[in-house]
Amino acid sequence: MNIQTAPAVQFLPAIRAQTVLQVSTSVMELFLHSRDTAFTVKELAAHAGISERSFYRYFPRKEDAVKPFLTAGVEMLVQAVSERPVDEPFETSLAMAWDGSWSADNIERVQVLHRVLGKTDRFRSVWMDVITETEARWTQVVAQRLGIEPSSRQAALAGAAIVAVLRLSTETFGDAEPDEDPATILAANLDLLGNRLFTVRR
Repeated sequence: MNIQTAPAVQFLPAIRAQTVLQVSTSVMELFLHSRDTAFTVKELAAHAGISERSFYRYFPRKEDAVKPFLTAGVEMLVQAVSERPVDEPFETSLAMAWDGSWSADNIERVQVLHRVLGKTDRFRSVWMDVITETEARWTQVVAQRLGIEPSSRQAALAGAAIVAVLRLSTETFGDAEPDEDPATILAANLDLLGNRLFTVRR
């Protein structure tokens, strides 16, 4: 009997992506627990349960190992906003999705990771890359919500503004006191931005 195995190949990218995210999560947990990033690639690979060679196959540099974890977190926020009611003001959707992404445990973890990753320029650069790369996704979400073209100046500017607001809110909260509320920080930044970008212009 001729057994067809070729279709299984299509699952390989998904399996690889899952593995990469698992390794990235393991690395981030190590950084969180130790509150430091001063580990060699060999140590990171051993902690993640893979070989050093496999680590380099997934990540060109050790700093790149945090990117899948950070990207997944931002993507969850994008998805949460896109699933909010279509008749809800966009800034409300963003605030509600942001607020819903925090828990008491998550608040402490984010502050610790922000301070740990902020110790070196290379890790800060990866975080900047992650948040900037979501700009196109935010542009699409805004355009869909407002019923405007993604290529429009309003959609493009709104996408860039959201990236700036989220970056500033995350960094402000990362350096804030433990009793400060991330939702309040985001709300203050959105208030400064205003709502004209998120309103259909007639």
